[in-house]
Amino acid sequence: MGLLDDVARDVAGVTIRFLGWLAAPSVLRLNWAHRNCVRYGRSIKWSGKMFKITFCLHRLPHMSREEFQKYWREVHGPMAVKHKDVLGFKRYVQTHALAEGSVPALDHLKDAPAQFDGVAEIWYESQHAYETRRATPEG
Repeated sequence: MGLLDDVARDVAGVTIRFLGWLAAPSVLRLNWAHRNCVRYGRSIKWSGKMFKITFCLHRLPHMSREEFQKYWREVHGPMAVKHKDVLGFKRYVQTHALAEGSVPALDHLKDAPAQFDGVAEIWYESQHAYETRRATPEG
């Protein structure tokens, strides 16, 4: 088990040795994305295809949306950034959901999918780079 597993477990809401509880997993999607320029802190130039992992998150029942988002933003995000070189990603994006009812035009939709509390994206330069990183003791 490596650091990459720990970060994924933290996002997935499993207790890990130094982060505790965050969210329950809903959807994990791996896909290719086209980017001409990727930004991570400072600008990183990249041209071509990148490999992106997308996590759609629901908070655990005992957490309010505000508690979840504060933890995700103030604890989990900085932890991911701190270990970015070990994890090998090029970009990490958090998209936080708006409060329920804040988009009244969408409230009437029937059979809409469950609302997520956030979406995380982790970008790698390639699927090979991701798989290579996962094969290391740290990954």
